[in-house]
Amino acid sequence: MATVYDKSSLFLAPSGVSNGTVFTQKPVPIYGPELVTNGDFATDSDWTKGSGWTISGGKATKSGSDLAYLTQSSLVSVVGKTYKVKASITNVTAGNVRIDGFTAGGTITSDTEVNVIYTATAANPLRVLGWNGFNGSIDNISVQEVLTDGADFTFSRGSNLSATRVNADGLIEKGRENLLLQSNSFDTTWTNSSSTETGGQSGYDGSNDAWLITKSSSHGRIQQNISASGVQCVSVYAKAATSTWLRLVANTASFQGGFFDLSNGVTGSVENAIHTEIEDIGSGWYRCSVIFNGSTTRVRIYPAEANSTTATSGSIYIQDAQLESGLAATDYIETTATTGKAGLLENTPRLDYSGGSTCPSLLLEPQRTNFVPNSEYFGLGWSLLSGGSFSFNQTTSPEGLQNASLLSGNGVNSNAAYFVTSVTSGSSYSFSLFAKANGQNLLRMRGFSVAAGGNAIFDLSDGTIDTAPTDDFSNAKIEAIGEDGWYRCSVTATADATDSNALFGFDYSDNSASGGLFYIYGAQLEAGSYPTSYIPTYGTSQTRSSDDSQTKNYDYSTSNNYTLFFDFNLDNQPLQQNINSKDIRASSIHIMSWRWFNKDGKHCFVPYFNNDGVYPFSTNVEENITDNGKVVMSVSGGTYKLFLRSDGTTTMRTTTGKTAGQFNRFAAVMDAKERINQIVFFDETLSDTDCEILTGATTYETFEEMALALNYTVYE
Repeated sequence: MATVYDKSSLFLAPSGVSNGTVFTQKPVPIYGPELVTNGDFATDSDWTKGSGWTISGGKATKSGSDLAYLTQSSLVSVVGKTYKVKASITNVTAGNVRIDGFTAGGTITSDTEVNVIYTATAANPLRVLGWNGFNGSIDNISVQEVLTDGADFTFSRGSNLSATRVNADGLIEKGRENLLLQSNSFDTTWTNSSSTETGGQSGYDGSNDAWLITKSSSHGRIQQNISASGVQCVSVYAKAATSTWLRLVANTASFQGGFFDLSNGVTGSVENAIHTEIEDIGSGWYRCSVIFNGSTTRVRIYPAEANSTTATSGSIYIQDAQLESGLAATDYIETTATTGKAGLLENTPRLDYSGGSTCPSLLLEPQRTNFVPNSEYFGLGWSLLSGGSFSFNQTTSPEGLQNASLLSGNGVNSNAAYFVTSVTSGSSYSFSLFAKANGQNLLRMRGFSVAAGGNAIFDLSDGTIDTAPTDDFSNAKIEAIGEDGWYRCSVTATADATDSNALFGFDYSDNSASGGLFYIYGAQLEAGSYPTSYIPTYGTSQTRSSDDSQTKNYDYSTSNNYTLFFDFNLDNQPLQQNINSKDIRASSIHIMSWRWFNKDGKHCFVPYFNNDGVYPFSTNVEENITDNGKVVMSVSGGTYKLFLRSDGTTTMRTTTGKTAGQFNRFAAVMDAKERINQIVFFDETLSDTDCEILTGATTYETFEEMALALNYTVYE
């Protein structure tokens, strides 16, 4: 096997990701010589300085409000050439900066490390533009021509944080964002009211980044105006000074907040909020959090006294404030003049470790919308029939945070929880929920409406289906999540009528139990005949766009001879009548496209070329695919051979008369849930034996047997 892989030109085995790119093992990028003169600004030379620009101390710095360029006119971009541009932007206190001529012209508003690959569309000199009153510095600017691209895979998915994955720790990982600006610079975008701020104080993390907030009236405070909505969590690290209490408040239609005892580490009064939490950090420091719901206009931090703010003087230490979506405070994200993000970000490939795997696969899914408006906060948008009640933030969820809820009953007949939505006649909907037993084992998922009625019962003690789906419900599935007793339960409902008041929900199967019933988390209803990965919502439905991947400038157009191998997992996807095309292609030429569909109760695979609407292989030779499949396509001129591995057998098909294209895109259209284990490209036509080795059809007991079969003449 190693001999075959050594021949590859491009090898993607998902293992690492950075800046929205999955790394390939081949090829290695090659760059030309440095094109910038005096890019480290060691001397005050080689640059033309506009108003406000100076060069000293190894940096170029701009001050003042003028719009002005820093230019190296001797360096001009060449149309069609690709460049790698790097620079350090530091000490930004105002305005924007932009690098023109050798980048796409994006503006920079905070300290950052620029690392851009750009193909020039016009001939322009290298210019650094400071505008909107830019004040800051640039250093170590570098421009090199890209001679050979590394062909790593870049991704696009959408412009929000609605996608998730299962990380290496077996936990659901989301994208996170701190919405507060200057989150630890309380003398900038924060305003004070009868208070003063003194920086440079000893912090919880051993730094001198904490602040002393001193008030001069009973309602002395600092605050930041903000616009956000939905279920949110505001948090700050705090320590007692002359005051021993903290009051933390979010302004919505009313005050939502709470009081925190910084001498004993306990919460005090709660003001209209969902939940308050205090965590002991050590050395007298606590992280204090308020979870609330509503349209936020302002966040306030007060020194306080004993569940009140009556004293006219007092002080506390604070550090690292954060406002984020969700029912729990996550790891702090530092912000400057813009919000800060972390975790699984937009356009980041999802390297997924589902099922406890030690090596990740690349998760590719279609666009889906979670119609449940509050997927974790069951206190809003959810209704309870008589006898049921919710308690929030009761235990650790599959996310690894204490943000799972508890459904309890009081012995009254019916403990059902449900939400109302719209369904369309004939459409399929998948309803899923993460659940863990707490007093009861049998969870029933239900549809209450005429349009999508039915139920299925799941046993949370052993991860089995206790009672198969009835009526409109079908395809029940229960999947263990981690090792802490959590399961994801799901059913599919086919609506037999259009209904604007369709009900989906869950309860205990005999619905008359009392006490704690189940821990719950992550409800999801999506249009489709199978559930996809979790899409969190915090007050309104959220859409995760389809995953799309593309190699960076990889071109093998000099040859029409190549071999393409990919190894995938359908992730137990339910059978469907037809799943739309997915492509391996260039921007206009489809190297190979294919469809999955249900034929005779089996997953079938049909390759085709939809640029001319002609199937290269007869539609009568569809092959059954199990959950795991391996496909090899070898091309020699206009001859195509397809090797397809399934159920322990490799089948080969041959066709002629097609034209090869340039491989630069994979999974351009995703309408199926699929995990990619490997993509390997060979810039040559492999032998039939090599293709069979890749699919696992041909193996050898000894090296001598392999050498004889492959006609090896030299041993090393």
